[in-house]
Amino acid sequence: MKRNIIIIMIIGIFAVSVFAQEQKTKIMTNDVVCPKCGFKFKASFVLHPDALGGQDTDMMLRSLNSNPVSQNVWMCPKCNMGAFPPDFKQKLPEQIKNVPFILSGLKKDAAQISQEDIPAWLKYENAILFYKAKGIETLSIAGLYIKASWAARLDSVKYSPEMEAITKVIWKEGINISYRSLQTNYENMAIIAADKIKVTKIAPAELPLWNVVYADFLRKSGDHLKAFTVLNKVKSAPAAYKKNQSVIDASIMLCQKEKFYQQNGFDLLTKELDSNKVIQQKVAELRYAAGELARRTGNKAAAKKWFEKSLAAYPKENTFRPVVEQQLKLVQ
Repeated sequence: MKRNIIIIMIIGIFAVSVFAQEQKTKIMTNDVVCPKCGFKFKASFVLHPDALGGQDTDMMLRSLNSNPVSQNVWMCPKCNMGAFPPDFKQKLPEQIKNVPFILSGLKKDAAQISQEDIPAWLKYENAILFYKAKGIETLSIAGLYIKASWAARLDSVKYSPEMEAITKVIWKEGINISYRSLQTNYENMAIIAADKIKVTKIAPAELPLWNVVYADFLRKSGDHLKAFTVLNKVKSAPAAYKKNQSVIDASIMLCQKEKFYQQNGFDLLTKELDSNKVIQQKVAELRYAAGELARRTGNKAAAKKWFEKSLAAYPKENTFRPVVEQQLKLVQ
């Protein structure tokens, strides 16, 4: 497959267009036979995602229905091989046979495990192992790490009834706020939660749980750094942590996963950009992607550098320049 096709298909940056929003979302269900172990399972593939939830500033698509990020990579429930659908339909490359794929940890018989049971970020971790062993190019591996970070952001933690009640209070106040995207919507919910924590007389016993919900809105908006800080503060109080340990640990894990994937994506992407291996038509876009990855992992100096490099590569009349300029302001 040619380099430019791989960049567009796997990294997926700027690939969502008005066309995707105008098509009806379609989910294709497939009977799959794993080429590694011969196990048969069912998997789905999303065609024409609705894109009605907008896009985050790192170009993650937000669908109101099935999100392709979570379904467009499959993982065998028995041997744990992860890959894009076409590789499940082809002969297994010899170098894949001894790859130590990561176990799902699900306490079910393989026949009882559906693709929805398996965290999407784990599917990407195993897909990364698959494609590294297969020997695909560095830029494509960077794209897989970026999509793994999206999968972690889209993942959810299991709310307790008390958390559900708190969430309803926040949603009720925020539902009439106009928003342009789900990213903005979650940002607004986090602001409402923070305001209520600050000015409302919340019972001390309920405050930790309010902060956990607040952190979850932050994480879902893409601000895993701030979410991690809030969660660690709650964790430092032994009584509060013990009472809410499972949800706090799960939330912290997702924050760490997203940051880890973004850092790996940044390292590989900038390696390719520095070596001048990227096709010229994609330089500006991928420099922006590097800047946004750096910003989201807290590296303001690197973010500033790559945003400025992106602007230098974009023509002055390009309609995406205002987005780059806005993100650059955030790290000045």
